[in-house]
Amino acid sequence: PCDMTKMPFSVAFVSESGEELHSPQYAGASVAEAAVGGVSRKGFTAHPPNHGQTHMQFLVNLAETPVAFHSFVGLRDGSQSEGCVFRVLVNGEEVASRKMMPGQWEEISADLTPWAEKTILFSLVTDSDGPFNYDWAMWGEPRVDVVRR
Repeated sequence: PCDMTKMPFSVAFVSESGEELHSPQYAGASVAEAAVGGVSRKGFTAHPPNHGQTHMQFLVNLAETPVAFHSFVGLRDGSQSEGCVFRVLVNGEEVASRKMMPGQWEEISADLTPWAEKTILFSLVTDSDGPFNYDWAMWGEPRVDVVRR
């Protein structure tokens, strides 16, 4: 098992037209703890830029053992967001997605077994899906775990 908050990562910002953004206002990503639906979890806060995306990117060396990514996603308590989209990418390919409105944590997961024994570019993407007002996005307890069969 691997707690992703302990892994090094880089952050990139992209406009809805696919243009890289440099230091967009209010956008960012960092390790944090926050409550969603009154339940606090440690993970990542990832505020997207207006009409854009925040990409948290990790280089991950996968073992031969089947593994899966698992996290909770939600918008921090007090958010008045019109919703945002959480996406999981492997080498640029979307493997999981969930549109969220303020309220509660929801689970998101992705099977990483097809990439066993490979090094992958793993990305957690938070998309403003329009205006970014109050898109206080949280990835709670993100981890890669061995798949139990």
